[in-house]
Amino acid sequence: METNFNKPNPKRILGYLMAFAMVFFSFGASAQCTLDEVTVTLYDSYGDGGGEITVDGNVLTNTGSSNSMVVCVDLSGCVDITYASTDSWSYENSWDVVDASGAVIASGADASGQMGSCGGSSCTLDELTVTLYDSYGDGGGEITVDGNVLTNTGSSNSMVVCVDLSGCVDITYASTDSWSYENSWDVVDASGAVIAYGADASGQMGNCAPPPVLGCTDSTATNYDANADTDDGSCVYPCADNAVVYTAGSWSAENDFTITDCDGNVLASMTG
Repeated sequence: METNFNKPNPKRILGYLMAFAMVFFSFGASAQCTLDEVTVTLYDSYGDGGGEITVDGNVLTNTGSSNSMVVCVDLSGCVDITYASTDSWSYENSWDVVDASGAVIASGADASGQMGSCGGSSCTLDELTVTLYDSYGDGGGEITVDGNVLTNTGSSNSMVVCVDLSGCVDITYASTDSWSYENSWDVVDASGAVIAYGADASGQMGNCAPPPVLGCTDSTATNYDANADTDDGSCVYPCADNAVVYTAGSWSAENDFTITDCDGNVLASMTG
């Protein structure tokens, strides 16, 4: 006699298969990573989501307080972490990356970043970090430094530039919206010191002292140069039309003199 107990239960079999598949998939996904497995999490402080993170082609978005993804990357090299705003409240967004040990190896707030071995800069001049800010947090503005262009879509954004500070380097700011007064920028050197900054304006950094203007700086000279700020010893003075009075003493026969002009021409002479 056949009973229900002896009949195969399709639902039970399907449940076994699904559980096995989940175990197999989890084991297989973990085993696939032969590099460095890290967890990337995107947060929204207000809890309504926003923002997008891209790591090695893997894209993470967030629709609530937070969302995470696991990626397999090579931390022996430098890995870019690209953040993009998806709404007008990007200043609410932040992110971090946690390695297999649970340590935070990278983090950022409303900005892109990097992780891994990102040292060993090839810059042989002066490596600087340029940051563009927006006080309202909705982005705007554009900075150009030595051909490198930086824009901002949130509270701030940064770029690293390699320039020669032994010369004068222009920092060109351009407004991109009607609220340029919200924008400012600064430049930080390798020691962390701010070497230049500006608010809604362009600027300069490096050795920007103007060259000296050489010339005659004596106003009594015939070739006085009002634009000169450094005297070069070239001043020429006019001959004054002065009277010469000779007074003879008791032995005038012993005296003689010669008067010449500025060109060396003898104008008068006397022999005692």
